[in-house]
Order: sequence, then structure tokens, then C-alpha cells
Amino acid sequence: MNCPKCGAPMLPGAAFCGGCGYRVTPDAGVAISMPRRGGPLNCITTG
Repeated sequence: MNCPKCGAPMLPGAAFCGGCGYRVTPDAGVAISMPRRGGPLNCITTG
């Protein structure tokens, strides 16, 4: 099986792609996009 997002090979039953971190549900290979760590945060600051 290959990652539907980046095409990297994935092990059978893998929940995440080792190449891009894309999350794949075990049911029928349906992919769910997950936010990446370290990205911009939407914060409201008060002060």
C-alpha cells in the first residue's frame, strides 16, 4: 500500500505514513488529513 498523499510505501495496517505523517484509517484505506506540528497557531492574546 502507498500513501494517498505523498505516494511513499506504507506497511500493511499502518495508521500513519512514515514519509509525510498522513493519517490513514484502517477501514478501507480512507485517509484523514491531520494538521502538522509546528505550524502557525491561531491564538487570541489579551493584554
